Amino acid sequence: MTTTRAVLARTALLVAILLTATTGCSGSDTTPEPPPASEPAGSTDGANAGADGGADAGTGGDGGTGEGADGGTGTGGERDDTGQVRWAGGVRLDVDTYQDLDDEPSGGRGSASSSEPATDLRVELSRLTFKPGAGAASWPGPPERPDRSTCSALLQPLSTQETVPLPDGTVWCFRTVQGRYGFLQVKRADLHALTLDVTVWEGTSG
Repeated sequence: MTTTRAVLARTALLVAILLTATTGCSGSDTTPEPPPASEPAGSTDGANAGADGGADAGTGGDGGTGEGADGGTGTGGERDDTGQVRWAGGVRLDVDTYQDLDDEPSGGRGSASSSEPATDLRVELSRLTFKPGAGAASWPGPPERPDRSTCSALLQPLSTQETVPLPDGTVWCFRTVQGRYGFLQVKRADLHALTLDVTVWEGTSG
């Protein structure tokens, strides 16, 4: 009986030892996972700063382009060309035609109808007749050729006339229907045509 108990006690002790050994081996084989590696603070900050700097540079480029385009457009729109010569030269205008003096007459034939809205005057045998809205004023000189400001001042309502006689050499300031100023000098008048020296300036203000 005593022997049996001793055998059982030894067996229990061996089993306990084996279980302890087995648990120890299993624990030693399990390697704990390392914590996730974190990026160095310096590299993250550097990347963010680089991205921000690139975005800022792009914004600056857009801003510069917009300002340049707007500035150029504004300056061009504000240019005042009043006083510059629109056209000048000698012209030969056929008698019994209507002429537009805002642009240089081509060939002198003009229009045969007074209903043409762009025309400024009618060429007749011994005179010019300006349409309503246009007109002329005699320039006695000197000098022989007035400038734009002189013609503008001369063409006041009380001094403007619509009918202009055509003795050779006379000089007349005129205003077109569109409001441009100019002057003409009579060079020659015959039964078929009138030869003039004409200058017309840009700008329709006074």
